[in-house]
Amino acid sequence: WRGLEFENNSRNVSRVFKLALAIENPDSATQLVKVLDEKALCKQTSNDLIELANAYGTRWCIDNMHSWLTRKYDGEGQAILVYPLLPIINEFVLKSTDIS
Repeated sequence: WRGLEFENNSRNVSRVFKLALAIENPDSATQLVKVLDEKALCKQTSNDLIELANAYGTRWCIDNMHSWLTRKYDGEGQAILVYPLLPIINEFVLKSTDIS
């Protein structure tokens, strides 16, 4: 899984999400997705994330997204900028609300 840090593209992320869904266990699924980061949040993976929210709950997704978004970089404690991700998060919330 460590290779995903260097190849965190939407196709790889989608595969990880599908595997996390297939194992049908929220704790094991968290272990799979925890290596991802903010790049996991993109339009191409939003439907997979919705499926995970349906399977494990919105709180599970939010907790994992929070983990990705608060990861520190550069060894200087700089948090990533969340603003560019707001449209993606908004789309996720809208889709999960429509499904609920």
